[in-house]
Amino acid sequence: KARKNMNQKYTYKEAITHLGGLQTKCYLTGTPINLETDSYCLDHILPVSKGGTNELNNMGITIPSANAAKSDLQLEEFFNLCKLILENNGYTVTK
Repeated sequence: KARKNMNQKYTYKEAITHLGGLQTKCYLTGTPINLETDSYCLDHILPVSKGGTNELNNMGITIPSANAAKSDLQLEEFFNLCKLILENNGYTVTK
């Protein structure tokens, strides 16, 4: 199966603007990220394995541990997994 937009190219300025500037936050955890000094990852919000593309509107900036935890899950799958983990450890989760 051919991958859609896998060779998509963006300018540095387009990417920085999309990400919210050099001082931004992880879209999953809200952790502040300084693009000049901190480690970060770009996450496919809808994973490529599930039909996502490399369009900028499908890319979110994350801290490395959040990106690794999400892996190739869709957002709802990831949120449900986090909820199960928290509830299994005695936390109450409400939306």
